[in-house]
Amino acid sequence: MSKDKKLRMWIYFSLLVAALLIVVLAVHFSKPRDVVPPTGTSSFTSSCSTGNKENTLYTATITFYMFRVSDEGDISLATVSITSSLPDTSTETLIKTALEYLARPPLSIDGFYPVLPEKTMVRSVEIKEDGIHIDFSGDILFPKYPSATSESLALCAIAGIPSFYGIDNTYITVEGKAKGPVDGRYVEDFWGHVGLYDQPLHPCK
Repeated sequence: MSKDKKLRMWIYFSLLVAALLIVVLAVHFSKPRDVVPPTGTSSFTSSCSTGNKENTLYTATITFYMFRVSDEGDISLATVSITSSLPDTSTETLIKTALEYLARPPLSIDGFYPVLPEKTMVRSVEIKEDGIHIDFSGDILFPKYPSATSESLALCAIAGIPSFYGIDNTYITVEGKAKGPVDGRYVEDFWGHVGLYDQPLHPCK
């Protein structure tokens, strides 16, 4: 076989390999892929399927409170807003999430502390004609550092969150009770200073 014929065969073979490579790459990059939303967007929807069920998460801005403690030991309420992913953005869900953040803030800031005891659970949130009814677990009655100031501010925070959504009357129960004992503490006494004797609560001015 002549050199020219061998060269032509080598060129044809190389072109064939290149064409096959192009076909493989085209098929590979035509497959559907997950798209990651760009950071910094105010809202977006992402979904994933499991069987016949589809779970959709929506982003929403959640505003809640944390205790801010000064170098002198003075306590005040600080307003914090973050973006969270939630299965729905109903008013009750947004309020419930913000109330849960009072006990377990999703971020850490020097000099800032949770308003409610860490184990506190929000058992239910229900909006009615007379206001919002919030039921907490018994853990809310056992703060780490109870004082008249921290108790007043905690109640302001609880009532303040519904006010972001135009609700000014807040009713609190613990384990379904508006008064009486829960785990050895009386609901109406709350943290032992201000108490829940006069409900509904209203946002602090």
